[in-house]
Amino acid sequence: MKFECIRDNLRQALESVERVATKQTPLLILNSLILEAKKNTLTIKATNLDLGVEYSLPVKVEKQGICAIQSGVLVTFISNINSSTPLNFELIGTQLHISSPRHSTSIKTTPFEDFPRIPRVESKDIIGTFHVSGTILTSGIRSVQSAAAITDIKPEIAAIYMEHHTNELIFVATDMFRLAEKSIKLEDKEKKGGDKKEVVGEPLSILIPTRNAGEIARSVESAGEMKVSFSKTEVMIESRELYIFSRLVAGPYLNYKQAIPTHVATSILISKEELQGTLRAGSVFTDAFHQVHIRIIPDEKLCEITSKNQDTGESVGTPEVRGSGESIEGNFNARFIIDGLQAILGDTLELLFAGKDKPMLIQGSTDHSLRYIVAPLNRS
Repeated sequence: MKFECIRDNLRQALESVERVATKQTPLLILNSLILEAKKNTLTIKATNLDLGVEYSLPVKVEKQGICAIQSGVLVTFISNINSSTPLNFELIGTQLHISSPRHSTSIKTTPFEDFPRIPRVESKDIIGTFHVSGTILTSGIRSVQSAAAITDIKPEIAAIYMEHHTNELIFVATDMFRLAEKSIKLEDKEKKGGDKKEVVGEPLSILIPTRNAGEIARSVESAGEMKVSFSKTEVMIESRELYIFSRLVAGPYLNYKQAIPTHVATSILISKEELQGTLRAGSVFTDAFHQVHIRIIPDEKLCEITSKNQDTGESVGTPEVRGSGESIEGNFNARFIIDGLQAILGDTLELLFAGKDKPMLIQGSTDHSLRYIVAPLNRS
C-alpha cells in the first residue's frame, strides 16, 4: 500500500472515526483503525461492534492495499505534526512508514483480517428513510443528551429518541428525573422522504443509544446532507464521504408528552447568566442530592434560591425576576437545572410552574424550540 494525502484532510477524517474505536477491550483489533487505499480513495474504518464509522477521502494512490493500526498512535502523531506539504504513506511488511520533508516515522500495524465487517441495513428491512443535515443532527442530539440516563438498566431511557415529521425533527431524552425536548424546523430540501415514501400522519421514529448518539454527533458535525435509513433494530446514516451504522434500542418509547406541563400557575422571566451564577455559587453548599430550595413571589418580583449543607454552611441568592401568577416554592436538583441551561438559546429564560411540588419547565423567553423539564425532589 502506498498513497499520498493532505495532512488536514486526514486529520479531519481521523477525528470523525477514532473515538469509535474501543479503548478498553481485550480485542486489540477493536482498538484499531482500518486504512484501505484504492481507486484514489482512502477509507478509514472503526467499530466497537455496536457502532461503526467509515470515512472516505480523496488521496493519490500509487499502490492499493489495506492495514490495521492502533488508533491512538496514528491520531496523536497526525494531530501533532505541522505539515503544509502532502504526507506520504507506505506499507512495508508490518510497518506503516509516514514521511514528509520534515518528518519521518514508522508505526507497527496489526493483522487486519479479524476486523469485523461494518454492517449495512438490508434494503428489504428498511422501514423508513429521511434526509437531514449533519448540523441539525448534531444540534438536536447535543441539546438533549444531558437529560438521558447514564446506565443501561433501562435501555429505553439510556437513549436519544428522534421523531421525524414532514416539517420538523424532534429529539427527546429523559432519565425520569428530567426531560429535554428539542424541535428543529426542516428546510424544504430536508422535508422530503427517501427511498421509503413517508405516510402523512405517521411520523418516523428511532431510538439511538446515548453513547452512540454522542459519537454520531461528533462525526457528522461538519457534514452536509445525510441520508438516514433504518429498520426496527438498526440505522445507517450516510453521505458522500461518511457512513455510520448503529444498533437501535428496540421497542416503543415512553409517552413523554405526559410529563410536559399543560397548566401554568406561575411564570417568571430571569437572566440565564444570573440564574447560572446563582446556582453555581450555591452549589458549594448543596447536599448529596444537589438540592436547592426555590421560592417565588411574582407580585414582589422575588426569586429566592437557597442551598444548605450542615457541614459547609448556607447560601441564599435572589436573582432579579419579573413574572405573574401565584406564589410558589419547591426543591430541585441544581445540577440538573445547570445541565439543561447550556443548550437553551437566548439571554433570558422563562420558568414555568404548574403548582407546588410540580415539575418546572425551562425554555428561552423567545425561542421555545427547546423545552427542559426538571422534576421536584419533594424533600424537606
